[in-house]
Amino acid sequence: MKKVILGLMLIVGSLSFANNRLDRGEQKFFEWQNSNLAKQERALDENLSRKVKETVSEDLLIENERGSARR
Repeated sequence: MKKVILGLMLIVGSLSFANNRLDRGEQKFFEWQNSNLAKQERALDENLSRKVKETVSEDLLIENERGSARR
């Protein structure tokens, strides 16, 4: 009977250890995923900012050309 109880305790301990490792692995995966999402968001923000600057520059050039043509 003692061997059965010890065997069950060993199995439960092993399952608990495996579950903890899975939890840590899952946590690291989500941290990695969040890090990648943050990088993508920064890249999108930088691209949007660059496009806005380019559009503003183009608008200013067009306004200057129109102003030059009126004179």
